[in-house]
Amino acid sequence: MKKDKRIVLIKHETNKGTFITRNDGALNAKGEYIFFIDPDDMILENSLQKLYEATLKYPDVDIIQFKAYKKIISSKNLVTWARGYKKYDKIVTQPELCSIMFYEDNYLYLIMFYLWGKLIKRKVFVETIEKLGHYKNVHMTLHEDMAILFALLQIAKNYVYVKIYGYLYYKNTASVSENKYKYRKANKTIRDNFLFSEILFDFSKNTTFDKKMALFALNRIYHIYYHVCTFVTDGFEYIFKVLNKFINCEVLANKSKFYVFRLKKLFEETQKKLKKK
Repeated sequence: MKKDKRIVLIKHETNKGTFITRNDGALNAKGEYIFFIDPDDMILENSLQKLYEATLKYPDVDIIQFKAYKKIISSKNLVTWARGYKKYDKIVTQPELCSIMFYEDNYLYLIMFYLWGKLIKRKVFVETIEKLGHYKNVHMTLHEDMAILFALLQIAKNYVYVKIYGYLYYKNTASVSENKYKYRKANKTIRDNFLFSEILFDFSKNTTFDKKMALFALNRIYHIYYHVCTFVTDGFEYIFKVLNKFINCEVLANKSKFYVFRLKKLFEETQKKLKKK
C-alpha cells in the first residue's frame, strides 16, 4: 500500500465469511475486471499479462475462463485441470450461457463451478451481487462461489474459454471443503447447503430459467439428506423454512415428485428429532 496507492486494504472487524468478503472486494474494486485467488492457491508467472492480452482479443466478453494446474499437497506431480465449456475461443451467448452449469438431469455441467480460473467484467459481477438482494449480506463459507456463478451466468451476455494456463490449484486435505463434517461445525455446513439452495430457488423467480434452477436446488438438498438426518443439532427453524419453500412449490411437485416426497420425509424426521430434545 505504501508503494502503490491502487492497493487497498478492506478489513472486517469480525469474520463475515467468504461470501460477504468476495462481494465487498468486488464492490470496492476500481478495475474493469475481477480476478479471484483462493488463499491456498497461486497464479502462474505472466498469467495476468496473458489474460490482459486475451481481453484485447475479446474486449466485449463478460467472462473469460482459462486453464489451471492442480497439485495435491501430498504429491510432487502437477496435473492439468480445466473444465471449460465448448471449444477454445468459442464465444457462448445467451440463452445458451445460462444453462451451461447443468446437465439435462440438473447436475453440474463440465464448466468449473469455482470463481477462480475466470476473468470477470466487474460491472457484471457487481450487477450480479445487487440481483442477489439481501442474500449478498449473509454469512456463507461453503458453496458461495457456486451461488455467485449460477447467478452470474444468468446475467452475463457471453463467455469464452481460452487456452491459457494461469492458475495453480492446491488440493489441500486440511481445507474447509475437505473437512466440512470434521473440524468445522456440521450445523454450519448444513446451513450453508440449505442457504445455497435457497439462494438459487429465490433467484430463479427473477430469471427465465426458473424451473431448471429450482430443480437443481432441490437436488442439492436431496443429496445432503443423510447429513441432515445424521449431523444437524440446531437451526431447525431455518431448515423448516427452506424445506417448506420446496415442498409447497407446485412446479417442483409436478416435475420431481420423488424428490419432494423425500423432502417431506426429511421434514418429518427432522421434526421428530427436535421433539426428542
